[in-house]
Amino acid sequence: MPQSGLSSDEGFQKIFTLMLRSVELRHERRWIEALACLDEAIAIHPQLPLCQVDRARVLSELQRYEEALESLDFFLDHSPPSPEIVSLRQEILHGALTVFGQALNERPDDLNVLLHRGDIFRLSRQYPKALMDYASILDRHPEHIDALNNQGNVFVALNRYEDAINCYTLATSCCPDRAEIWYNLGNVVQFLGRLEEARRAYQRAIELVPEFAEAKMEIGHCWLSEGNYSAGWSFYEWRWRTGQMKNS
Repeated sequence: MPQSGLSSDEGFQKIFTLMLRSVELRHERRWIEALACLDEAIAIHPQLPLCQVDRARVLSELQRYEEALESLDFFLDHSPPSPEIVSLRQEILHGALTVFGQALNERPDDLNVLLHRGDIFRLSRQYPKALMDYASILDRHPEHIDALNNQGNVFVALNRYEDAINCYTLATSCCPDRAEIWYNLGNVVQFLGRLEEARRAYQRAIELVPEFAEAKMEIGHCWLSEGNYSAGWSFYEWRWRTGQMKNS
């Protein structure tokens, strides 16, 4: 159902109008305005995957490739298999790697470009290449927060949990006000059964972002795992406010 104050019919009419307008703006190469229309449509109804596909095309034109790939992944996760969308994803991926590769040939010391390329490798599950790019950044800037966090994410994907914990711990020491890193740390230590440590990490994330629904839900998981149902169910109710539940 639409996630706004509009009725269902009004919501879908509004979405249809916004999508048509975004097509007009794309033809005029007015990418920022087209993206705004699509974002407004998705805010009304997050469950319309076709909006995510159009959004991915616009984001690619803006060279915001990581976000484009994430939008396509949303479509692929919520729709029947689509060779066309898989092909579009490969096209965007290839374009991103070409752009970042050319940029690094011209500016080999540009850590921002190196980070973006590492993120593209990570999103395409080319984990060894992603780790090489993050390591190259950290060799020159050992406290680079995003490289540490994203390196940790790759280690999680590779089941290298202690390495991930080391990355997140160093990142939180260098920059203690990034809630998502505390959340990532909590997820890993919770997976390893270190529940009190996980709760502390999630609580720190919530102190930074009081409405961090995912962190509150995970505190609920920790309490429930220990049999503390009164505390656990209270926190677990926050699941209804998580991005996953709101978009399902």
